[in-house]
Amino acid sequence: MYGPFNGENDQPVEFLLPYFQSKPMLIQMNHTAHAPLIGDSAEYYCNPSTREFEGPAVTCTKISCNVDQLPSGFDSSGCSNLVAGDFCLVSCQQGFIPAEEKYTCGVDGNFSGTPPQCERVICPADTLPVAPGVNVSGCIGTVSGASCEVACELGYQGSASMYSCGLDGAFTGTAPVCERKTCALPDSFSTYSHTCDGIQHGAGCTISCAAGYSGSSTEQVCSDGSLLGDLPSCTPDSCSFAGMNIPTAIDVSPCVGAVSGQTCDVQCQRRERNALKSGTPWSSIKKDEDTSLVPFLFWSDHDPCHVSFTVM
Repeated sequence: MYGPFNGENDQPVEFLLPYFQSKPMLIQMNHTAHAPLIGDSAEYYCNPSTREFEGPAVTCTKISCNVDQLPSGFDSSGCSNLVAGDFCLVSCQQGFIPAEEKYTCGVDGNFSGTPPQCERVICPADTLPVAPGVNVSGCIGTVSGASCEVACELGYQGSASMYSCGLDGAFTGTAPVCERKTCALPDSFSTYSHTCDGIQHGAGCTISCAAGYSGSSTEQVCSDGSLLGDLPSCTPDSCSFAGMNIPTAIDVSPCVGAVSGQTCDVQCQRRERNALKSGTPWSSIKKDEDTSLVPFLFWSDHDPCHVSFTVM
């Protein structure tokens, strides 16, 4: 027979009556619906006068499972308010490659199932900045929830920036400002002719021998703020008096074979030197000499006919 029921969905409760007699008896409950029920037993009395049972209403509820039993770190939003026999899908959260597994609410009020295998999403490189001198290699393969550094390429200068790989699978951050490095010139370049002033990373320049020297030019490349390459091998040129008006009274033999950068002495011939040293007046020497000699001679407290030349 069926009796009063205060359970869910107005499902009837079947009361099992072992025998019919006018004395109190314990009523056992078996729910005929799909989901098992739980509730307290009640004592009913068979009234001999009315031949009807008397007793309190029986309250029955379905067995349910608490979502707190499910593993953390997953999306279990569809698992609330489930009763025994129901199931739901536990899935990976945003920022992970989609995956899901089934969990079932058992008659013991516990969920049973296996968590899904979740792998983080890798943010694609096409969401990173693209600009001259910007190096994004440190961010390749970065997964959601992680950060990485975007720096300047070799040969560029600037402060690095941090980028974050979001749960939506895209990078966020501010691109660094990277400028080419300018190569400083070594002190040794002062003795050469070159086109390297203000040269920047990646560019080349030519270094040549300075005036008065001979040799093949060389090329150098500016790399990360330094010039790389060989300097030319320069040989000093020999100096010549060709084209100069040298009086016959001048002895230039000490300068024969002199090269660029060297100095040598040009002197009066010995006859003129002796005459001056003996106190012969200047006018008497001028008589017998080429007057073109005059500009080369000068008076001094020392040898008045000794002239020092620097060969350039």
